Amino acid sequence: MKKATLPVVCLILAVTLLGQINPVNNSENTFYYFCVSHAKYSSGKQVILYTKVYQITCEEKNIPEKTKEWATLVEKSCENPTGCTSDLNYYRSKEDAEKQFESTKHLYRDAGKYTLKLVELK
Repeated sequence: MKKATLPVVCLILAVTLLGQINPVNNSENTFYYFCVSHAKYSSGKQVILYTKVYQITCEEKNIPEKTKEWATLVEKSCENPTGCTSDLNYYRSKEDAEKQFESTKHLYRDAGKYTLKLVELK
């Protein structure tokens, strides 16, 4: 490749990639999320709290508000003696969210180690 064409190729690649990224700004976007909670430390059979995949339209900076709601619900519902995590996983596409949701459920599929409890986050 000639020296003069390399910067042009890099510029085209950069513009192409930037065009595929949704800018993070103050405009509202649609996100898909689910929540999961497990024991902070392994201690026998764990109770796993989780939600279905939800859709929300908001500014990305508002996602922590949902995270706080989930943390409050987990704090009230935690059944693990070592305490519980409160994780909110969010994605820009429904397909990504559902794929990760199924992967997470698969991780906790062993009924001898985990009790799964579906909870609703309003």
